[in-house]
Amino acid sequence: MELSLLLGEQIISLFLMGMMGYIVIKCGILKAKDSRVLSVLVVYVFAPCSILNSFQIAYTSDKISGLVIVFIIAFVVHFFFILFVKLLSKVWKLNAIEKASIIYTNCGYLLMPLVAGVMGEEWLLYVAIYSTVFNMLVWTHGTSLIRNKTTLQWKQIIINPNIIASAVGVLIFLMQFKFPAVISNVTAGVGRMVGPASIMVIGMLIGNIDLKKAFKNKKIYAICFVRLIILPLIVIGFYKMFGTVGIHPQGKDIIRITLLAASAPVATAVAQIAQIYHEDAEYASLINAVSVILCIMTMPLTILVYELLL
Repeated sequence: MELSLLLGEQIISLFLMGMMGYIVIKCGILKAKDSRVLSVLVVYVFAPCSILNSFQIAYTSDKISGLVIVFIIAFVVHFFFILFVKLLSKVWKLNAIEKASIIYTNCGYLLMPLVAGVMGEEWLLYVAIYSTVFNMLVWTHGTSLIRNKTTLQWKQIIINPNIIASAVGVLIFLMQFKFPAVISNVTAGVGRMVGPASIMVIGMLIGNIDLKKAFKNKKIYAICFVRLIILPLIVIGFYKMFGTVGIHPQGKDIIRITLLAASAPVATAVAQIAQIYHEDAEYASLINAVSVILCIMTMPLTILVYELLL
């Protein structure tokens, strides 16, 4: 109960940061397109620094096995989501944007400040590994899904700064290379900006969206219900069935992080990909906005169920 309350407080804090971005747009101080500058800083500076800093920890066999577990779970969870959506589409007509919105979550930029605030910064390396799998899949399968093309965008993986930062982070972790104090202060300080900056970007984007239109769309609620409630509960059921928590000395904490990733709102990357390839970016943004608002209630409840059952 205490952990879910703490998580709720962290989510509300992030929501209020997002409201700042929303108000800036609504007051005409900035335009929604100005969020691109902040978004670029998040992707190319803040997030990579946070990832690199998360790997500045002591090498232990438990950490290695934990990273491997998270890497495998991330793949299994994503492939289950993909299969689930394929089955769901047979009985419920879903377009490409809706499918991608159910499959892919904001497991990186939103999760980093949540995990750091609730569990501590030393747990961010697991977020980095989960996000690496997410980035590999969203820029290949996700892109081909939204574009309705079979070709995969491998270049997007190779040049993705977060994947590069994760690869470098794992390498320096294995080598036990420690940054000099000055560099460490920079990566740590800049890395802490990823949460406020990324959530303010979302707020600025929402400021340019007709929220009345979003909240009147019943199908968006259905999409969010599956994304935020049904799938996380199924994941908890799998963890309970297979005794996943017991596979590692810190299993409950590690599995909690993967559950947070699986129960996060719709990935902003879905709207970004839709915008890049001239698909329905507005609809993708509407789904994202509603899911972000609703996750204030659903994520703490998901963790409460997890704490009670596992």
